[in-house]
Amino acid sequence: MENTPIQFLDTEQENALYIKRDDLIPYSFGGNKARKACLFFEEIDKGAYDCVVTYGSSHSNHCRIVSNMAAARGKKCYLIGPEEVSDTTFNSKLMQCFGAEIITVPVENVHETIEEQLHKLKKSGKKPYFIPGGGHGNLGTQAYVNCYNEIKEYEKANHIFFEYIFFASGTGTTQAGLICGQIENADNDRKIIGISIARRNPRGRNVVVDSVEEYMGNCNKEKVENNTIFIDNYIGHGYGKENEEIEDTIRAAMVKYGIPLDSTYTGKAFQGMKKYIAENNIKNKNILFIPDQNLGKHIAELVPSKNFLFCNGYCPTHYRITPEDILTAKEKHPGAPVLIHPECKPECVELADYAGSTSGIIDYATNDREHDEFIVVTEIGVIHEMEKRNPGKKFYPATDKLVCPNMKKNTLEKVRDCLKNNTNQVELDEEFMEKAKKPLERMHELAK
Repeated sequence: MENTPIQFLDTEQENALYIKRDDLIPYSFGGNKARKACLFFEEIDKGAYDCVVTYGSSHSNHCRIVSNMAAARGKKCYLIGPEEVSDTTFNSKLMQCFGAEIITVPVENVHETIEEQLHKLKKSGKKPYFIPGGGHGNLGTQAYVNCYNEIKEYEKANHIFFEYIFFASGTGTTQAGLICGQIENADNDRKIIGISIARRNPRGRNVVVDSVEEYMGNCNKEKVENNTIFIDNYIGHGYGKENEEIEDTIRAAMVKYGIPLDSTYTGKAFQGMKKYIAENNIKNKNILFIPDQNLGKHIAELVPSKNFLFCNGYCPTHYRITPEDILTAKEKHPGAPVLIHPECKPECVELADYAGSTSGIIDYATNDREHDEFIVVTEIGVIHEMEKRNPGKKFYPATDKLVCPNMKKNTLEKVRDCLKNNTNQVELDEEFMEKAKKPLERMHELAK
């Protein structure tokens, strides 16, 4: 299965919202059940199984997906569900369309009926494959370990970090897979929040923890329990039960984003997410960094808890530096540390021994007791101050490109004339200065 895209939705409640489009998995409207089913059907195809048995109600997205994928392979699908919640639904109509045989029994008889059906099929010469309800089990967990790794790939490629991941939590394997992926990647600064669609705590949370333990084998159970956030505040009237608020949420998402949500899972999760964000005062997790995209990306790596959005701005003096310039300078001055300003391109910063502000570069060279020669990759004017503070050390500009034409417009004569004649003054009114001060204050506040 190819990676599903991640799409920016909107900025709401001072947070940027993105969605992982598992609904685009090409089986019967996709979704998390489709991702899990893909792994189960890989085993079915390898093992030459000729029919499929699974469990779920008439509302079940899992049963809809499994019956679709079975039909696509020409395999018979048997769906066993509790008659108490098996009224006619859009999903049940699709299951019938796919030729699935739907067997409903009292909920207390479901397990027994599954065993009887499997025995009956085997006795008749069939080779059935059983998929647990909701895609539960290690394969279902693995599906969302894979999903977590896809998210990591997106973050790396786009210089972004999702501090929160919200989703609908039912059987618990989606949440278990994401938690296992988090553990494997040692991402301690991320919160994975399952919005329950039916189960209450402590059972709902315990099922997730048990699935993590089963998949991981040896793991710190106490840590897993502490990191498992299973929210049962937004269940409403229960499984498959919609209300006016959920209907409004579904309608608004379709109108605004063109993305279909459902009343059993995603609509309830989306609504729960928005309420959770508001109730817990989650905000300012996304920062628009202007004007320099290279400096912004460097800072974003240092502050992974923040989500940075970048403009296409840059310092033209730093931007014109290439990795070749730095490599050439290193050949000329072997052993000399490379000190670079992070407004240079990331591929240039990677070649440096130190990346920091102008003052940071000066301090680094001053405090370094091992070297007496340095390659400087920032505006050439800084070298004067570095030589002034370090008379016994040598500083080499990486290239003659490091001259800012705008800074060089300032001369001693112009400074003298301004001081002598009070010329070229810029006067700003109090209101303008107060507005200009706000983004600076906000920047310092968000950096904490």
